[in-house]
Parts: sequence; structure tokens; C-alpha cells
Amino acid sequence: MAKVEKAHEFIYKWGNTVDGPKVENTLGDGSWVPTINQFAKKLGPLGLDTFRMLVVDLMHECELGTWKALFTHLIRLLYALPGGSQLVATLDNRFRQVPTFGNGVIRRFVNNTSEMKRLAVRDFKDILQVFFSVIHCLMLADIFARQCSIPVFKGLFCHIP
Repeated sequence: MAKVEKAHEFIYKWGNTVDGPKVENTLGDGSWVPTINQFAKKLGPLGLDTFRMLVVDLMHECELGTWKALFTHLIRLLYALPGGSQLVATLDNRFRQVPTFGNGVIRRFVNNTSEMKRLAVRDFKDILQVFFSVIHCLMLADIFARQCSIPVFKGLFCHIP
């Protein structure tokens, strides 16, 4: 919040431009903008951290190619387990059971998701949005925990108990 207040001072008191070097250097990394959020203004003094209350959209944190490669790897992990074909069939069945949501927000999964045939970017986004619910209880937590040493897995699976 101090960075934003300092940026406000540069803009409104000293007449610097919003995208000028003084404001940019003050805000630094982290996508800060010189706008005071009302949540932060009213509830910040009470200890509310507005960044912790916002949900991270993994699709924007993870490029499509990275998610597609990760999903492919996870399917291969399933196949490598004893009874892997049955686990993949169960996974596909669970994706097909996911109900639609909203007006085109999450569409029905009609094909075997594990085959990844004829999928558009929106389909990969839908897969990512429901993945943790679908994979739940397939007894894979220990495998995913072992994968946490690989950087691409760190942010996605290291919170699974």
C-alpha cells in the first residue's frame, strides 16, 4: 500500500505521468497500479490482505503449452500405475460426469479427455478448472507429491495432502 501511496504522490502532487519512470520504479514488479482499492483502504487497517483474498486463475499463470504438456504427463503417469488403463477410464468417466456451468463457462466433456483429440483452448481451460475435482480420490496424492521436486509441478500439486 505504501508503494501505491508514493506513486499517488508522484502523480497528483508532483505531476508525473502514470507510465513515467518515477511511478514505474516506485511500483516495481508485481503488476501494481497507482489505484487505491477500496477493500485495501477500508479493511487494510484491520489486517485484510487483498492479495490473499483473490483467487489465482491458473490458466493465466500457466501457458497453454505448459498445461497441455503437464496434462499429457499426468495421463502418462496414470497409465504407468498398476491398473493404469482402468484409472484413465475412471478419469475420463469423471470428466464426462462434470455438469455444465453457466452460459458456456464450462462445457460438457463428451469425448475421452485423456485422448486430447479435437480440443480447443477453451477446452483446456475447462479441463484445468475442474481437474482437481476430477482427480480427487484416485489415490494419486503420493505420486503428485513426489513430482513436486519438478518446478512445473510445484505450484500445482504441492498443496495436495
